[in-house]
Amino acid sequence: MIKKLAKKNLIKFLPYKGVHLTQKGLNEAIRLVRHHRLWEVFLVSKLNFEWMDVHEEAEKLEHASSDILIDHLDEFLGYPKYCVHGNVIPKLDGSVSAINDIPLSDATKGDVFILDRVMDQPPLLKFLDEKGINLHSEFKVVDMDAFNGLVTIQYLNKMIDLSMVVAKKLFGQIKR
Repeated sequence: MIKKLAKKNLIKFLPYKGVHLTQKGLNEAIRLVRHHRLWEVFLVSKLNFEWMDVHEEAEKLEHASSDILIDHLDEFLGYPKYCVHGNVIPKLDGSVSAINDIPLSDATKGDVFILDRVMDQPPLLKFLDEKGINLHSEFKVVDMDAFNGLVTIQYLNKMIDLSMVVAKKLFGQIKR
C-alpha cells in the first residue's frame, strides 16, 4: 500500500526513515475527512441513523461522492462545522473551526463539564446513549476517584459512574 500511495505522489517514503504526506496527499486526506463527516451529519440529521451506526455508511459514501455533490450536501446541511461526534469538518481550503479538546479525565471535583466531542467508537457511543449522554450535555463532576479509576458525574439529577477509560474519550470544556 505504501508503494501504491508513493506512486500516486500522495506520500514520500524513505526506507528505514518513515513516511510523510505530500501536499497532494494532505489535500486528499482533508477531502476525504470532509466527505466522511458531512455524510455522517446527513445520515443522522436527515435519515435518522444513530450516531453509533454512521461510520461504515459514511466510509462507503465518502469514496463514491464527487466534490460538487459534497459542496451541495454542505450547503443543504447549512454548512455544519462539526460532525455528529463533535469532530471538526474541514473547509475546502483545509481550515477548521476551533475545538474544545479537554478530556473529562482532566476535570476536578466540582467542575461543570460541557461535552463537545467523543471518540467515534460504537461501544462507547452505545454506552453514552444508554446513559442519555450526548453532545452538548452539561454535567457536574461530583467525584474523581483516582484509586478506583472512576469519575462520578451528576447528569439530569442522576449520579453516573464513568470509568477513567471512558473519561479519557470524552472532550469538551470545563466551567469552574
